[in-house]
Amino acid sequence: MNPTIELFRPSTPDSGSARSGRTVFYVSDGTGITAETFGQSVLTQFEGLAFRHVRLPFIDSLDKADATVARIDAQAQQDGHRPLVFSTLVNPEINRVVRRAQAMFLDLFSTFVEPLEHEFGIKSTHTIGRFHQTADSSKYKARIEAIISPCSMTMVNPLQNSRAPT
Repeated sequence: MNPTIELFRPSTPDSGSARSGRTVFYVSDGTGITAETFGQSVLTQFEGLAFRHVRLPFIDSLDKADATVARIDAQAQQDGHRPLVFSTLVNPEINRVVRRAQAMFLDLFSTFVEPLEHEFGIKSTHTIGRFHQTADSSKYKARIEAIISPCSMTMVNPLQNSRAPT
């Protein structure tokens, strides 16, 4: 099994208040950009809170889903409270597994896609990466390159808790 890559960015400095230091996971079977963009948009509505942002992209197998649950649960134990999970998992089996994590789970597809399916009277395609197929490819490629730039990330195997520079 390929290890899941975990991308870290520094969190807002800890102000020392009880309201700081929440961990937010962005979980996706694709790049995680949609989950992260939406999640960060929502979180900006809560001033004075610090967040540790962790993107878990390419969670596309049951093994990776199990490793993701273990990683989220370990973080919950370490933090002393439930992390937040913004998810854009398309695969229903993988989604069910990750929902077992001890976290507040915010599923962007069930929140928005399912009501639209009812409104339109048709099923969506439930296809991974559809937005990126329709988005401007040069902008998308530039964003992906920025994400995987060696100076902006650290790789971590979710089954281990040690960080190794890229």
